[in-house]
Amino acid sequence: MNEDKKRHTIWLTPDAWSQVETSYTKDNCTTKNEYIEKAIRFYTNVIKLRISRT
Repeated sequence: MNEDKKRHTIWLTPDAWSQVETSYTKDNCTTKNEYIEKAIRFYTNVIKLRISRT
């Protein structure tokens, strides 16, 4: 993922941030940002798959 990146502000609950902190290295991510971006892309694909099946 070497494309240009832009800074964005997001607000997360303490529980969601705790999940990021405890899980990002388990997914072989080197940064929390990488983990969050992978999660967004994964969930977006799940939604697209659901929509395509209806």
